[in-house]
Parts: sequence; C-alpha cells; structure tokens
Amino acid sequence: MVGSNRQLKQQGGASFIGVMFILAMLAAVGVIGMKVFPTFSEYRAIIDGIKVAKATGDTPAAMRTSFGKTALINDITTISQKDLIISKATGENEISVAYAKTIPLFGNVSLVIDYFGSTDPRAQATGAPPKTSELE
Repeated sequence: MVGSNRQLKQQGGASFIGVMFILAMLAAVGVIGMKVFPTFSEYRAIIDGIKVAKATGDTPAAMRTSFGKTALINDITTISQKDLIISKATGENEISVAYAKTIPLFGNVSLVIDYFGSTDPRAQATGAPPKTSELE
C-alpha cells in the first residue's frame, strides 16, 4: 500500500486548470491573429497596387489613376489614390505609402500597426520615405 501511494505522488502531468489556461492563451492569440490578418492582407494588396501603378504610369496623375482602379478592384478602403506619396528620388518616379491601422481588440484596448511601403528600394531598407519634394 505504501509503494502504490509513492507512485501516485511521482506521477506528473498537466492539471485541468493548466490545460484551460493554455487553451485560453491559444484562443487569445487566434482571435488577435484573425483580426490582424485582414489588415495585413490589405497592406499586401496596397503594395502590389503601387507596384502596378509605377509600372503602368508615366506621370504622377497616371500613377494615381492606375492605383485608384487597382484599389477599386481589390477593395482597398484604407487609403485612396490621394494618399500616395509620389517622389522622384532615384531619377524616376517612386511611390510610397504610409498609414496607421487601429484594430479594436476588446473594450478600450486597441492594437495600432504602422504600415509603410514603397517602390524605392532605399526607402524599403530604412522604413521611411525619401526626403524629396512631392510631385503633383
């Protein structure tokens, strides 16, 4: 009887409360992921849109129009063609975009993500648009 009691004390494992805590943490991460993924997906569509606009437009106005059409097709609602920053940093027109997206989590708690994208490789490396004048 004493030997079997000793084996019971040595047995280990996760308690019910421990398992519930782990499941709650996984659920919280899953909910946050489901709220963040659509904004990241829209960001990727914006980046693809500015690349297409740069390739198809010769003038800033043509680039804005091209992005506007791409935004309409891809249901981009966060920014518009007016929010594009078009500069001539490398001798050719480069398009940049920067915006913040606020994602409400629960109550008065929100997650803010600052998105930035550019067709200029130098701006992508630094994470900021180049310091040049904006073209209209």
